[in-house]
Amino acid sequence: IESCALARVELRGEIDADEARQLAGVLADLVVRVPQVEVDVAAVTFFGSAALTALVTALIDARSAGHDLRLVSLTDQIRRLLDITGLADDLAPGPPDG
Repeated sequence: IESCALARVELRGEIDADEARQLAGVLADLVVRVPQVEVDVAAVTFFGSAALTALVTALIDARSAGHDLRLVSLTDQIRRLLDITGLADDLAPGPPDG
């Protein structure tokens, strides 16, 4: 099996508790195998607390493996959520990337 240095997960629509469980499962596998995982949230219309929990858990797992996870293509709503929760520097470091 060929390994890659970057994986990109594109989220769409509402990420509620059910979708967050699926997201957590996908990310749990990716973050330990792939050095850089990007989660594209441009098409997300709702981002619940369970989704945020899934991302934080995946970030912790990624860092434990010496890897990284970040959100890309942030919407204003998600950027604000990250700012309010104090997670912007961890999940979306650097300048906004539209």
